[in-house]
Amino acid sequence: MIFQIAKNELRNMFCSPIAWLVLFIFAVQTGIEFTGSMAMEVRDSVMGVGLYRVTANCYSGIRGLFSSLQGSLFLYVPLLTMGLMSRERSSGSIKLLYSSPVSNSSIILGKYISLLIYNLILICILLIYVFLGLCIIENVDFWLPFSGLVGLYLIVCTYAAIGLYMSSITSYQVVAALGTLAVLAILNYLPSLGGNIEVVQEITYWFSISRKANQMIDGLICSEDLFYFFIVIGLFLSLSVLKLHSERKVISKSRCIVTCIGILTFVLLLEYVCTRPACMWYCDVTQDKSRTLSKGSQEVMKALDGGLTITTYVNLLDDHRWQGLPANRVYDVRGFRQFTRFKPEIQMRYVYYYDQTDNPILDKLYPNLSMEERARELARVEDLDFDKFLSPEEIREKIDLTSEGNRFLRLLERENGRKTFLRIYNDGQANPGEREIAAALKRLTIVPPKVGFLTGHDERSIRQVGEWDYSAFAANIGFRYSLVNIGFDVEEVDLRDTIPGDIHVLVIADLKKPLTDDEQEYLQRYVDKGGNLFILATATRQELLNPVTRSLGVYFEPGILVQNHKQHQQDLILGEITSEAIHFSPEFFSNKASGKCITMPRAVAINCNGQSDFRITPILETSAKGCWNEQETIDFVNQVATLGPGEQEKSYPLMVMLDREVGSKKQYILVVGCADCISNGELTRTRNDVNSNNYSLIMESFRVLGDGVFPVDVSRPAPVDNAIKIGETGLIVLKWFALFILPLGIVMGGVWVWRRRRK
Repeated sequence: MIFQIAKNELRNMFCSPIAWLVLFIFAVQTGIEFTGSMAMEVRDSVMGVGLYRVTANCYSGIRGLFSSLQGSLFLYVPLLTMGLMSRERSSGSIKLLYSSPVSNSSIILGKYISLLIYNLILICILLIYVFLGLCIIENVDFWLPFSGLVGLYLIVCTYAAIGLYMSSITSYQVVAALGTLAVLAILNYLPSLGGNIEVVQEITYWFSISRKANQMIDGLICSEDLFYFFIVIGLFLSLSVLKLHSERKVISKSRCIVTCIGILTFVLLLEYVCTRPACMWYCDVTQDKSRTLSKGSQEVMKALDGGLTITTYVNLLDDHRWQGLPANRVYDVRGFRQFTRFKPEIQMRYVYYYDQTDNPILDKLYPNLSMEERARELARVEDLDFDKFLSPEEIREKIDLTSEGNRFLRLLERENGRKTFLRIYNDGQANPGEREIAAALKRLTIVPPKVGFLTGHDERSIRQVGEWDYSAFAANIGFRYSLVNIGFDVEEVDLRDTIPGDIHVLVIADLKKPLTDDEQEYLQRYVDKGGNLFILATATRQELLNPVTRSLGVYFEPGILVQNHKQHQQDLILGEITSEAIHFSPEFFSNKASGKCITMPRAVAINCNGQSDFRITPILETSAKGCWNEQETIDFVNQVATLGPGEQEKSYPLMVMLDREVGSKKQYILVVGCADCISNGELTRTRNDVNSNNYSLIMESFRVLGDGVFPVDVSRPAPVDNAIKIGETGLIVLKWFALFILPLGIVMGGVWVWRRRRK
């Protein structure tokens, strides 16, 4: 009987123009979206721009077909569902159904199955474009679009269940359609109704249908999403059955209310169970597994045995307070979903306080208010309970965060007592990414390698913020790429005594005073024991470092390297990554493939012709054209250097790696002919016509010097779907098919059915 009802409903549906009109409009919209996405790829291909992850670009992401459709599918469903039960009521045929030996559940299921079949036809239109993508995209990410199809089908079926329920409570089709839109709107905006109550937030967030298919469209199938669709569908179908049951039999309102409460209680129980991290399972269908943790991060998670607590300290006076406030906690917790997936027992705690911090915005808004008065005013404006915020004295009894500037901060703590900080950063992204989170977690499982910076000779400072200093690269807690944020500990080292045994890497940057004989001896002992070195020189002072480097088999040549430019001074060198460097660094490989360079102002050449016990590998070099070692010109602002006698235009080494076996370990020494390339000023400077990536020099240099411990390797296999098989002519054919042939076929199908019906 269920399938007979579904068959009759489908016959009625396709005998009306609405079903065909919906198919036609859907086909036109789908064609416009798909050809628009493909046109961008064809345009880039024709212009010679490298394509990247074409499958994701065409089907997911900001401009993808499925992402665009997800935001408009709710417009189609009310047209289909508004007459399912309303038509029965207005025509009086509902009485025939009630008098027939058909159960209420059979009526609802029969009509719902008809919608499932119709929705499947909509998905078949999308399936056509999936098959077209499989034919057009080279090395297509095969399962990604199919995951998106499942997500879209489930969400449109959820809309259908809601529409069926709204149709069952009114005899007016227009009211049913508007009611469906109203319910969908409420479900979209539910998260904003959660307020500051955490339990209510979790419920409203889970019930929200907004972008619920996003993860599947992006290639990640999660059990929580699947259960959401099944539970919500079951909820509205149950309510529809209950509505028919209350009309067919005389049932008191109190009993109906109790039944509804029971259904909702059961739904909330299921919601609680299926949202527990320990009860979830995931399937990443993408080729490069980009929707889950990288192998390096997974190894970190495997080493984290026992309990782990992440305590977030939220300063009401900090500019990033909004992220951890009660109204946003559900989003903040879900930001760690990739990690709780592998360690469900992670506990998230939040501590609220107010204390002095660097926030210029508040200084302008409340110049005459004290710290406590500012906090009270912010709590009032943002509707927060000020009594829940600890005072400066109270928070310092628990933990002193003044060294961290009282910024928004997380403390990661294992059961064994090991702790470390996880920070936010002063950039556009602000939040830590996978690499930074994995580095903080890894610090809980090992003794972090320590980087020592030589002092006492007017070297670059790791504490000062001058243009030529090293605070950003070494110890700036707000800089994402600083050593303290990628896993290392840092400290200053004075050579008046022996180098501490826990120093894993010693940085010697731009000496302005020569080393004494005793300091040379201490340094030589460190090298003989296998200690790693990072040596950086700059023009006019390279001779002060040559006594250190000559014993290693290399030295800095006199003079300064120059390179002819159209817009820049000649003493700016664009360091090119060597073919040898790409073999040990995926990042260098990517940089070289994309034409990126390392900017090196005031650089000097490195001579590698001395005798050495080390294997010497060039990492960076100058271009072979337009570069030479200038011996005379010093003022590059008012003078132009020219190639003079004894000067040779060729490629010069800018950075070399020395390595050898010392006992059971491998020793690495990096020698760089430019101390300015990782200075505060150079790391924050951009040049319009220069495609540089000096951050990678820090990351990859200390990946080698840190023996691969840090930074954590979060690299993934490079995507292979980076080309398409059609050009401009093929795009024209595709547009004709998508915008004319397919919609015309649907119209002809509707006309054929209409004519058959008339006969």
